[in-house]
Amino acid sequence: MESHILNQLAEKFWEGKSTEQEEQQLKESLLQGPVPPELNSLAEYLQSLEAYRSATTLDQEFDAQMLAKIQPPAPVRSLKSGWAMLTKIAAGIVLLLGMAWGIQTMTQPQEEEIVSEFVDTFEDSEIAYQEVKKALLIVSANMNEGLEHAELLGEFHKVKSEVENKK
Repeated sequence: MESHILNQLAEKFWEGKSTEQEEQQLKESLLQGPVPPELNSLAEYLQSLEAYRSATTLDQEFDAQMLAKIQPPAPVRSLKSGWAMLTKIAAGIVLLLGMAWGIQTMTQPQEEEIVSEFVDTFEDSEIAYQEVKKALLIVSANMNEGLEHAELLGEFHKVKSEVENKK
C-alpha cells in the first residue's frame, strides 16, 4: 500500500476516527509488508497487540480441562450407603407404626374407673356437721376482728381529714 494512504490511515487511527475496516487494512499492511520509518512505532504497537491477543486466547483444550475439573466424579456405591438407606427406611417404618398406635389408642373409648375426689373422713354426718360449724365460727370471729380494725382505721381517717381542713 502506498505510504501516503498508510499515513492517512495511521492519523485517523490515532485520532480514533477510523472504521474497523480501515483499522484492519492498516494492520495487514503494517504487519505483512514493508513499513515506512515514520510508522515503525505504530507497527510495533500493533505487533504487541497481536502478541497479547494470541497469548490470552484460550483454546479448546483449556475448555475441556476446566469442564473435567468442574464435573463431579461418578458416584461410587458402597456398602456404607446401602446401610444408610436401610436405616432411613427402618426409621420411617417405626415412625409410621408409632403414629398408627397413637391414633388407635386415642380413638378407643377410655374404660377407667371414676374415682371420687372427695373422701368422707367422718362416718357420722352429725359429727361432720359440728366440725364444719366450728370451723365457720372461727372464720367468722376472725372476720369480725378484722372489721373492728377497719372501723378504727375509718375513724383515724375521719380525724385526719378534720385536722387537715383546720390548717
